[in-house]
Amino acid sequence: MSLDDLIPDVADNDEEDDGSIGCFLCVAFVVAWLISTGFTSREIRYWVFGRTIDASVIRVQPPDEDSEGAFAIRYSFIDPSSKEVREETDSVPASWGPPPPALTVQYIAGRPGSSRILGNRSNVAIGIFAITSLCVVAGSAYLYIDAKRALAPHRPSGRGTRRRNRRRWFPKIG
Repeated sequence: MSLDDLIPDVADNDEEDDGSIGCFLCVAFVVAWLISTGFTSREIRYWVFGRTIDASVIRVQPPDEDSEGAFAIRYSFIDPSSKEVREETDSVPASWGPPPPALTVQYIAGRPGSSRILGNRSNVAIGIFAITSLCVVAGSAYLYIDAKRALAPHRPSGRGTRRRNRRRWFPKIG
């Protein structure tokens, strides 16, 4: 039995398209928007509440096959809000090169585990969020205009809108 026998030929199928591809694309669009919303909200949190501080590097794990070409950097710094030493880890691409003994870290005060090396942000997620959000706005505007057009009264061509007789405060003389 060949592979061609298992896959139905679309040209031989006389049935109408059931719209499953369109449904799949809508679900994929919503999933992409939700995932990018999560990443973007994280970026906004760092943008609004993030502070920077100098940290000292404790250990650097060089890139290998398991790390997918990224340095795993363990660093420590003193959180000024709690006066405690925070020791955390972040991964940066190997293209950044080996880190210096001291580096700048962006962190959220009082939240252990919420820090990253300055510049290690997710610009792709922000771009996907912006594009999908613009598509949502454009689609909503299209649906609004289409619904407004569908619910508008029918006006025969060549005739303007019907004008209401104005109420007169005084009776017409003559």
